Amino acid sequence: MAGAAREFAGLSLLAAAWLLAGEAARAHPDDTPIEPPASLMGDPHPPEGETRRFPKVRWRIEQRFLLDADFGASESSYAQTRARMKVTAPLSERVLLRFDLVGGTRLYDFGGEPEVFDGAPVNEIGPLYDTSLRLGARYRLLPRWSLFAGGVATARWEDGAQLGDGAKGGGFAAVGYATEGERFSVGVGARVSSRIDGSGVRVGPIALLDWRVTDWLRIKTAGLGLSLQSEVSETLELLLSGRLESRRFRIEDRGGAIGAGTLRDRQLPVGFGVRWLAHPRVKLGADVGAVVYHELQVQDDDGDELDRVTADPAPFFGLRVDFKL
Repeated sequence: MAGAAREFAGLSLLAAAWLLAGEAARAHPDDTPIEPPASLMGDPHPPEGETRRFPKVRWRIEQRFLLDADFGASESSYAQTRARMKVTAPLSERVLLRFDLVGGTRLYDFGGEPEVFDGAPVNEIGPLYDTSLRLGARYRLLPRWSLFAGGVATARWEDGAQLGDGAKGGGFAAVGYATEGERFSVGVGARVSSRIDGSGVRVGPIALLDWRVTDWLRIKTAGLGLSLQSEVSETLELLLSGRLESRRFRIEDRGGAIGAGTLRDRQLPVGFGVRWLAHPRVKLGADVGAVVYHELQVQDDDGDELDRVTADPAPFFGLRVDFKL
């Protein structure tokens, strides 16, 4: 009976998680939701009575290219580069810490008509910079139940804008449930963050899922997205994924009605990926797919919308390398 009650509790949390995720998706947030780092769900604690002595340090460098996105009067391509450092440190058999540092750039190239937006004096979009610092912790209350909490600081700005004007911060808290062996983990909670346009504070739900369906099949959530991962062999992994990504950047002061406004870049890439363990410490990857939804929106420095444009689906491809110390 006790085992059945535990499973019922876990399934109840799963249902709640999906309901909250649905509400978050319908809310169309201005930025990808702040959430606990994924490894807080997926990285198991040390066994009872055992503590790892050294943290795990991982690095990732990735490049993504979008090809010929048609925004109507203009066609666009972009190149996105991101670098990430992840440190996971079990402090005890109950406490796990995770530190993430991410930095990246996005370079747009518009062709066709010089005006990207009809209702805003934005002829070209300069290099866009995106940085974030995230610290999270997991505390195991009981063998199957854990608490998550942490904070995030981000800065997103166009070249020529003030870095501080593109900064914001926030935090999250959640409760998680995991089955024996942590093959199935689910978590629900809440997040709070400031807004880059200074219009107040955003509060919303978060939902996390990490399910090892079999030894070779895994399902994970990532923000407002889902990935299906299949381990073909010890060195080869295939995956299908889709995720709504939304970023708001502070743009250079262009004067006039727009001033030092903001640019929101929202897109939904859906793709197929391959991961190859080339060395025990090095993993190589490639992705190909399509950005099935892509929208750019401009607001003035008072937060009022000036214009938005939407592109037709366009192909993308990406490359990445992961290595660990």
